[in-house]
Amino acid sequence: MSKERTLLPLALGLMVGCTSAGGGGGGPGVGPTPAASPVEYQGDPTDFPPGPAVGNAQLIATIDFDEGAPFGDPIPEEARVNNFVPGDWQAVGGRYQQSAEASSTTLSIRKYNGNAFSPGGRLPSKYRVETVAWQYRWVGADQAKNPGKLFLIPYWRDEQSYVIFSSSPTVAEGWIASGVYPGKPWPNELKLWRTEWKDPRLVGQAVNLAADIDADAGTIVPYLNGEAQGTFQRSFITNAPHSFALASNGNQVRYDWVKLYRLPGASDAPVGTPAE
Repeated sequence: MSKERTLLPLALGLMVGCTSAGGGGGGPGVGPTPAASPVEYQGDPTDFPPGPAVGNAQLIATIDFDEGAPFGDPIPEEARVNNFVPGDWQAVGGRYQQSAEASSTTLSIRKYNGNAFSPGGRLPSKYRVETVAWQYRWVGADQAKNPGKLFLIPYWRDEQSYVIFSSSPTVAEGWIASGVYPGKPWPNELKLWRTEWKDPRLVGQAVNLAADIDADAGTIVPYLNGEAQGTFQRSFITNAPHSFALASNGNQVRYDWVKLYRLPGASDAPVGTPAE
């Protein structure tokens, strides 16, 4: 479902502070070189990148956030010590927005709890999830060094068992999160794919993240702005109760919509078996 928007410029540069470097150099009469002043960047996209071709996928639901968000915090209180934070998620103006700032080594997660396929957000054995997201605010000097990431968790079982896609200003990648936590080193064998942006992704610039999941075969096909990044098979991916989620690493981020598709050959979850 398309939505009309009042769109803002890509970024607004506002001076919010000033610092200077100590020390000097360069000979008598040469003052210290000032450090770059932090700038407040704000913006919403003027257009959205393409997603994967629909092909034989069947659109089941479009979550447009006009009437709330069927998502909840899935992290148990005892797990918060592992760098999971609540965040501040609200449906605002037809977008799902996370506005709380936090350390970039943390994750705030919102799991889908809607009933597009089965109660409690459980997804079928074969499905596609697609979304568009962007960072709407950041304060700093160099956007290429902005630690904020955009996330899609296309496969979620619990806080130690999920697949996560991320896009920083310079790199997009996907990982299997199996027995690992945010802010800690993850073994390289858990990485699915990685690609570098040709040009830095800026504040207000949207990214389309999507995935085809076949939990029967244990495969996943990630998409970045509509382009498949390969087909990966992992025994980790099973048809145990699963859903999908959105996330923020202390990044002020907005999601415009989420689309859920059924893929051919999908079997729905048994009634009464919601995702965790």
